[in-house]
Amino acid sequence: MKSTDFIHDKKALINNFETRSDRSVITKINCRVFIPKRFVEKGIAEIGSENYSLGLFPVVDDNNRFMIVNAISFIYLKPSAFDTVVIDNEDFIQFSFNKNSLFIKSLNLVQKDTLVYDVFNEMISGGKIPWYFDYINSAKLLDTASTIAGTSIGKNPELIEILISIVSRQKNNKMAFYRHSMQSKEALKNKPAIVPLKSVTYSATNTTSKLAGAYFDEGITSALINPTTKPDTIGTILRK
Repeated sequence: MKSTDFIHDKKALINNFETRSDRSVITKINCRVFIPKRFVEKGIAEIGSENYSLGLFPVVDDNNRFMIVNAISFIYLKPSAFDTVVIDNEDFIQFSFNKNSLFIKSLNLVQKDTLVYDVFNEMISGGKIPWYFDYINSAKLLDTASTIAGTSIGKNPELIEILISIVSRQKNNKMAFYRHSMQSKEALKNKPAIVPLKSVTYSATNTTSKLAGAYFDEGITSALINPTTKPDTIGTILRK
């Protein structure tokens, strides 16, 4: 499968789920949930007798329309079946749910502030933002950090927006920022390539930073391939 097979359409799905008095959620349609298989390897998802995942995943109907669940907590799911599928050459766990069956065990979520670090380390620092988050929604990754995870990070969304703008690059030239290619809202249909924030190759913007930081081999290679074309503040100060 390809990520382009799916259409983000929250309005088409949002009214197809019912919250019961015990805070469990029933699905009124057949639906699926996809989570990156690496979530299991990272300890932020589990499959087996208990099935749960970090609450950052898409809910997809039979027409491949999807909405995004965004809750920085573990969400316990009750799938009728699960298997592994490949989307854009990456392994995903696919949870399947039958119409009128239990979808989420409870909306009474447990507060776990360390999940904020997991999200930042995996998706922003590591550059592994899943396909269902586009440029706009990626900036909302930590929106529930304060209300659900109990940290103060989500109270300053501008910081996350800046970081997302830094790691989002043009697909045909990862040294160029994605935001510089946007001339209209239509341009947002072309998703950016995501680079790791911790990458010396892409995130260091000048020769001095590339050579002075960690991973010297990677830094010197990047400096040779993409040399600085104008003086930078740090370099100017060090030359004095």
